[in-house]
Amino acid sequence: MTAAKSRSQLGRMSRNKGAKAERDLVAYLRMVGFGGAERAVRTGYRTKDRVAADPGDITGTPGIVWSVKDAAVERIDTWLDELDAMAADPRLPVDDVRLLVHKRRGRAIPDKWWCWLRLHELKGLVGAPNPSYSNDDDVPVRMELGHVIDLLHAAGYGDPGEVAS
Repeated sequence: MTAAKSRSQLGRMSRNKGAKAERDLVAYLRMVGFGGAERAVRTGYRTKDRVAADPGDITGTPGIVWSVKDAAVERIDTWLDELDAMAADPRLPVDDVRLLVHKRRGRAIPDKWWCWLRLHELKGLVGAPNPSYSNDDDVPVRMELGHVIDLLHAAGYGDPGEVAS
């Protein structure tokens, strides 16, 4: 019979699980042409007179803000709101692509993990004209990360020539 875990033990286990998913994603990104990908180990904070925005979970991929989740229960709306807050840092370009990567249960390889982005970002990646922005463009879209990587390469992100075989 196992003893119940304390809140601090559960929190540590959750952080460790998230950190492993981030490391796995970085290793994958480096293999598929994003050689500068690194895990961002700092987080955002707010004090009485200073604010440091959260840079996202992965850095070294110019033009892309990444958030990585490894959770059994999906909280897509909350996670996308958090991702929007990360990308709202005034030091970042407004047109950065925001990607939410959610580790799929039973899928160890990141190219099969879920990747969420908003419709207007997907339109931008595929070069679709977007003459007028509507609320429908904020609709979340889910794809496998491997397909999103292909779209990123086609749109000029990363270096597909660096892809490891």
